[in-house]
Amino acid sequence: MSSKNTLDGLKIAEEAFSEIVDFSIIMGIMLLAISIIVTAGFSLVRYMQEAQHTENIKQSFTVLTSNINKVAFGSSPSQSVEIKLHESTAAVTGTSSINVDMQVWNSSTSEMDTESFDRQLRVIENRYNERSIGYENTGSWAKHEREKVVMISKPNFAVGDDLLMIPAVMLSGSSTSTGRSPLAKAGG
Repeated sequence: MSSKNTLDGLKIAEEAFSEIVDFSIIMGIMLLAISIIVTAGFSLVRYMQEAQHTENIKQSFTVLTSNINKVAFGSSPSQSVEIKLHESTAAVTGTSSINVDMQVWNSSTSEMDTESFDRQLRVIENRYNERSIGYENTGSWAKHEREKVVMISKPNFAVGDDLLMIPAVMLSGSSTSTGRSPLAKAGG
């Protein structure tokens, strides 16, 4: 009887050991799976948030471009737009300028005269990570890290048979907003 009890005890001990090993293997697989999901999932979610934020800024700059152009061309006395900055920075910056030299026929002297137009332009620029989106002279542009500049909204240049109209929208100021401040108001 004692050998039967010993065999039964060994059998129970073997089953208990097997249960512990099975539990440890399953727990290890679960922890490995959870760590892979968390590691890959977190970076994927972060990437998706950044991509969505960049897309929101592009859409906001499309609206901003339209609103500033309405004020610049006299269609509206003032406009406003709100851009949620999140972790980005928006600023009025730049030293760009437009310089147009044109040949004009002077009928009194029967010669071509040169007339010049020179104006400093500025940029409303939003920087987020390595991405930059900006409004300059009736158009908006985007530049991503190590890429070329891409047009978001084309500028309002008019070209005809005997006409070329290049608007010069001058932005003034040097405001900067960072974080969650809204960037608002054009004109007025």
